[in-house]
Amino acid sequence: MNELEKLLNDLGLNKKQTDLYLASLQLGQQPASVLARFINIPRSTGYYELNELLRDGLFTKKTIHGVTKFQALSPSMLERVIDTRINKANRIKTNFQKILPEFKKLEKQDVSSSNVSFYSGVEGLCRMLDEFSATDETVRYISAHDEMDKRILNYVKSDYIPKSNKHKNKNKIIINSGEKADQYRDIASEAYDEFIYIDPKEYKFNLTTAIYSDKVAFWSYKSTDLSGFIIKNKNVSEDLKTYFNIIKKFFQ
Repeated sequence: MNELEKLLNDLGLNKKQTDLYLASLQLGQQPASVLARFINIPRSTGYYELNELLRDGLFTKKTIHGVTKFQALSPSMLERVIDTRINKANRIKTNFQKILPEFKKLEKQDVSSSNVSFYSGVEGLCRMLDEFSATDETVRYISAHDEMDKRILNYVKSDYIPKSNKHKNKNKIIINSGEKADQYRDIASEAYDEFIYIDPKEYKFNLTTAIYSDKVAFWSYKSTDLSGFIIKNKNVSEDLKTYFNIIKKFFQ
């Protein structure tokens, strides 16, 4: 896949739609049958895909002397399409944040029930971070940042911290001291109201723990073991919050 095709794919076009767009740039305004024949697909398929592209604002069409012809949007106009989609996504996100509490009210809260979700790889751990920053509530961390994979750290800086900085409820962290821990405090000071350092020579953390709401998460940031899981259980969460306070009191 070349760069042109990759960009169109990122815009949500499938293989046939991408081929039709590129064919239209080469051939100019043409009937669906001509464009379909050019990329070797059935006319009916081409007509369907062209109408999908038309609906998405990536094509225009005109009927001239009874013949309907399609024309791809000029590449110079694609930025406008991208901006429109960004604006729409931002509106959806803003609306989602407003109505999330209503969704939460519908969610069944059952202390006796629990479930476990597993995550792995860079993408999996980034989704865990999304979970922690999704709502404005305090997250209590017990962490070993000096073990953090560089790709995870980049996501923390670019996405997790900016989201968490906007929360009114600040996080708390018990963390192994070290260079990366100091760097983390520098960039995350707005998201936390408590940093408690523990000497890793005495008490070394191999995993990071996050305690929030009715959930507890455990995961490894190490490049050799990018894995984790989230337990949803109110009793477990409440006990871990108590353990966190005991540890905090001991080291303060």
